[in-house]
Amino acid sequence: MVFYLPTALVVLQVLLAALSWVKPSRPLQASFATLSALACFYLVGFVFQTPWALTWQVVLWLALGGVQVSFVVFTFFGGQNLWKISALVQPLMLPFMFLAAFGGTTGLHAGFLVAGIWLQAHVVGAIIANGVLAMAGVFAFAIMTRQAYLKAHATSAFVEKLPPLDILERAQTAALYIGAAFLTLAVLAGAAATHEAYGVWAQWGVKNISTLLMLVLVVVLIVGKQVCGVRGRHGAQVMMAIYFLMLIIFLLTIVAKT
Repeated sequence: MVFYLPTALVVLQVLLAALSWVKPSRPLQASFATLSALACFYLVGFVFQTPWALTWQVVLWLALGGVQVSFVVFTFFGGQNLWKISALVQPLMLPFMFLAAFGGTTGLHAGFLVAGIWLQAHVVGAIIANGVLAMAGVFAFAIMTRQAYLKAHATSAFVEKLPPLDILERAQTAALYIGAAFLTLAVLAGAAATHEAYGVWAQWGVKNISTLLMLVLVVVLIVGKQVCGVRGRHGAQVMMAIYFLMLIIFLLTIVAKT
């Protein structure tokens, strides 16, 4: 069954993407997204191993599962219409699902062992943070799209599928707080793991510096929203910058494992 699971996940993702446009339904989207997340985590199954074996495909499956979990959480707790963000989320996930399922096998077994509570906490914190901040990036894109159409006094079938602006703003703010909390956990746990292994608190590589920069940007945007009144397009643009930075970090992680 595990052998066919990646293909089944791709088929499920195609179905999710199609349903989000052809027949949008909150129960269906939430149910299929939950099934997809569970299948991603079951496929890697490393949470039952001590130590964990982390390869680039494990990283990718975990990232996809993290985004789906975040989508489900926001669907249930983000207001009545926030689930409509599936019109963006599910199609965007499709190419990454194809990559995870059918990507080359080079470096498939070249990973590292995630042994010890600190390193495991670092990985779990990073998975949750990346999933939540990916959703924040999608919210930002939706905000910018809606505002652009409002400014032009225009509309389209695509825009009508998106959640209202006020709901998107609240969801983005919540995602920033949650993402910042788990990203801080990941950074602190990673520092503790590095100190435990090498006797130093940090090893300054591109990935570590980018992660810290991303955390700083998230905190700055939170302060800007709450103190300086940074809203709408300006806040969304900063969030998009954070989102693309996160993608760069993710790609660096994959390259490092191959």
